[in-house]
Amino acid sequence: DGLEVCRILRGESSGLPVLMLTARTTEEDLLLGLDLGADDYMTKPYSPRELMARIRTLLRRSRRTGGGAAIPDDRRPTDPVLRAGALSVDPVRHTVHLGGRQVECTPGEFEVLAVMAAEPERVFTRRQLLTRTRGSDRFITERSIDVHILNLRKKLEADPKQPVLLLTVFGVGYKMADGPEGHRAH
Repeated sequence: DGLEVCRILRGESSGLPVLMLTARTTEEDLLLGLDLGADDYMTKPYSPRELMARIRTLLRRSRRTGGGAAIPDDRRPTDPVLRAGALSVDPVRHTVHLGGRQVECTPGEFEVLAVMAAEPERVFTRRQLLTRTRGSDRFITERSIDVHILNLRKKLEADPKQPVLLLTVFGVGYKMADGPEGHRAH
């Protein structure tokens, strides 16, 4: 089924954009789809116009992040690697490293991480993170940000229940802590 296809794609570290179009309509199904690495989730019945708008958005995002395809060195933009503490996020190569160890992220997780790493210590509301990563034409709930943060904590934190990098600011949203050696590369 679609969940298994998504699991296989993400297991192969595919940068391919994934939109799940499904008859599964519960919040648990939505969260499972996003948790498995889907970039978007739509339920049936659906509006063909909305589907096309979401596909265009996914393709725009995919082009902006390189779509998982290798970009020749002579055509790479000179975007800086973003750093916060021991974390580095490379928007050009679409890679994440923590203390020298590469961390695999879904496209949605990567975009949340890149937004937060670009401005460490800044507090972002869920809506701000959605707008910056998905654009204002998306019909995704703010809960998807919570799912991405939860998954990122599992991948980045020594103890996801006691995070030191991706922090919750209660009643507001999330921020990325910037360790003593953390800085943005220029």
